[in-house]
Parts: sequence; structure tokens; C-alpha cells
Amino acid sequence: MVNSAFLLLICILKIMRFKFFTIILISTLVSCGDRELKKETFYSDKIISYTVEELNIPINSDLNNDYPYSSLYLNGNSVYFIGFNAPNHKLDVFNLNQEKYEFSIYLETDGPNKVGDPWDFYVHNMDSIFYLDNSSNLHIIDRNARVLNSINLNKQNSRLAYKASPISFKLHYSQVGRNVYFNSYSIKHLPKKSQYYQEPIITWINLENEKLNSFPITFPESYSKDGFFLGETMEPNVTFFSDEIFYSFPAEHFFYKYDIKNKSTEKYWAESSNTANEAKLMPADDYQDLNKRIVHRIENPYFYPLLKDPYRNLYYRIHFGDIPHKVDDLGTQFNSMTEKPEFLMVFDSEFKVITEIRLPFNRLSAQSCFVTNEGLFFPNNHYLNPDLSEDYLSFLVYKFENNN
Repeated sequence: MVNSAFLLLICILKIMRFKFFTIILISTLVSCGDRELKKETFYSDKIISYTVEELNIPINSDLNNDYPYSSLYLNGNSVYFIGFNAPNHKLDVFNLNQEKYEFSIYLETDGPNKVGDPWDFYVHNMDSIFYLDNSSNLHIIDRNARVLNSINLNKQNSRLAYKASPISFKLHYSQVGRNVYFNSYSIKHLPKKSQYYQEPIITWINLENEKLNSFPITFPESYSKDGFFLGETMEPNVTFFSDEIFYSFPAEHFFYKYDIKNKSTEKYWAESSNTANEAKLMPADDYQDLNKRIVHRIENPYFYPLLKDPYRNLYYRIHFGDIPHKVDDLGTQFNSMTEKPEFLMVFDSEFKVITEIRLPFNRLSAQSCFVTNEGLFFPNNHYLNPDLSEDYLSFLVYKFENNN
């Protein structure tokens, strides 16, 4: 009887022990499943080299050596650079292959063909130019500056407003579906409020029915912390290629790819090895203090859009580094945005980092870079460039080659 009772106790203890370790094992597995895997920046085994060439196009007094608002147009083997000439309210057309100015489209300032200064414009062809003016009127104009159609976007929605940017969010037209894409943002909330960052940032209008639609893409959670904001880093970075949208945000190194067909999103880590990789938060109460926002911009990094190079299967991204803010004994600032280092990161087709290059100091308007079959073009026209000339529209062209 005693032996039977003892054996029963042993069996019970074994069962309890098995259950205990089973519970521990299950708990461990659940914990591992819930724990977010550590993400990291991946580095490519590709080796590339590059050369830098200068392209100079002669200009006259009616043309500019700097075009902050511009668009590319590819016609066969010819690549055209079209820039908005603000003093003369016209579009100047340059042939990059032949390195020459070709003609101008003189825009109207009055009458039925009137268009304002642009948020941005997109040249589908010379008779189909999509032009979003700074009153959020979307115009379609031809090479004779005739307005073929106009849509006032601000009459479409009372919650959002619409714009574009020549650097962070260029106007884009997709012939498939006849959609025009632009930046949407909240007009009900200020950027110091978390609700501002919860509105969709990419909207398009269908030209057939003139209805607006938005993608379910908003700012990341880092922007939506109550009581804080991220200074002058509220412009989302968006670029389009085929059925993919690449988007990112100036305050962080991450970038995202949104597949329009599959409605799926992928997130990529792309840390710089030379600078900080995220901007620090500011108290929301500092929103009205412009000087504090400027200092914050000096002291923190600023990331620009990801560009695709389909000719070499590469991707590029520009960013400004962070520097300490300094003042002299009289309290006068003696460093500024012009002293911040600027970097070019190059990625392979799988978004792995190949290299990071420091760009020439105060020589380029690097954020306005664009890609052609010749290479990566940087406007060579920084206002502090000692070689800046009024006789040329000048570019530095970085030509990358795969050495594997």
C-alpha cells in the first residue's frame, strides 16, 4: 500500500514537472514571438567606382543659372531639362544631350490662360504639362501656354489641403489610370499637434472623373507624440516609379516602399555611418519660436527622398548631417545650415548600402539632383560656390560603374 502510494506520488510529481516545463517552454516561445526582431542596416558586397564630370550649358541674360523648380522630359534618346524662370514667368527648355538651350514657354499672368507660380510641374510631353500652382490649381497646359484644363483642388475637401514640392514631393502623372499624384496635409491641425501627422500624405486625382483618393500612408509614430514635434522636418519625401511609391521622412533614416497593386508596405533600415540617424523631439510649446526651430534644424540630421537609378540598378539618397549650434560671446550665431556636411548614400537593387560619399562643401544644390542615362546630376549652383557663373547652367554629373 505504501509502495503504491509512493509510486502514485512520483507519477504526479513527474506529470507536474512536465507541465511546469511545458508552461515555461510555451511562455518562452510566446515571449520570443512577441519580441520585435532587431532590424539593422545591411551592407552590399557590390563594389562601385565613379567619376565626376561637369556639364555647362551657355545661357544669356534672359535665362537663369539656377532653376529650383524643374522637370525632366525624355523624348526618344533626348533628355530635356525644363526649368521655371520666375523673373520672366516662363518655362525654359534645355537639351542635356546637346548641351544647349532650345526654347521657352511663356506663361500667361492674366486672362483665361493665367497660371500662378508653381508648387511644382511635371512634363509628360510638351503638349501635356501638369502644372500645380501655389493656389492649388492643377492646370494642364501645352507648348503654347494654352490652359487645356484646370481643377481647383482646394474645393474638393475641407479637411485637407494639397501641394507639391520641387525637392521632397514632386508632382507626378501616371498615364495608366490617368492619375495625378500630390502631397496632402491637414488644414485643421497645426504641425505641433499629433492629429496633423495622422492624415494621409499622398493623394491623387483621377482626370476622368476628377475625384480625389488617398493612400493609407501617414507619418510614423515618431511624429505623433503628444506634447512634442520635430521642428522643420514635417515635409514627407515621396518618389514614384512604375507601381511603387518610395516614401520617407526627414527626421529618420528609414524609408518605405509601397506597392500600389498589392497594397503592401516594406520598411528598410538605412543608417548613415557618418551622422546621427534621427532628429530629436522639440517641446510643442516651442512651435511659435522660429529661432528654436532653426537651431533644431542645424543640430539635427535631415534626410531627403530616395531616388531610383533604373539605368544602373542603384538607389541614391541625400542627407544633411548634424552639427552643434554655436554662438559667440555676444550671443550672435556663427554657424548655420551652410556649415552642415552633406552626404550621398548609394544602395544596390536590394537596398543594401554600397557606399556613403561626402559631397563638395557649398558647391551643389544637391537636394535638386536627378537621374538620366548619363548619371546622377547635381545642379552646380550653390550660392556660396566661388565658381558660380552667370554665363552657364552648370551640373556636376556623378557616373557610377559596377566593379564586381
